[in-house]
Amino acid sequence: MHPELLICRILGTIGVVMKTIRELREQRGMSQMDLAVEIGVTLPTIGNWERNIYEPKASQFRKLARFFGVPMDEIAIPTVDTGDECTDEQR
Repeated sequence: MHPELLICRILGTIGVVMKTIRELREQRGMSQMDLAVEIGVTLPTIGNWERNIYEPKASQFRKLARFFGVPMDEIAIPTVDTGDECTDEQR
């Protein structure tokens, strides 16, 4: 696979995951700090997830899923298209 296509697929996946975390948090009227305290991470960690800088570890995905009451794969596996940067063929 061409490196640019791989990057688009990876970034597209991460973008969906982080958007989902933000959406779940915002649906509950929570600040990033509220979520950080609830799942035991720092405030910058939440911001980094939501800005696609870092991806949560598996153990953090489990905590998020438990806290939000959703299946882990709903957070970890993208179900919607997030960006205009990559074409559908590249994803």
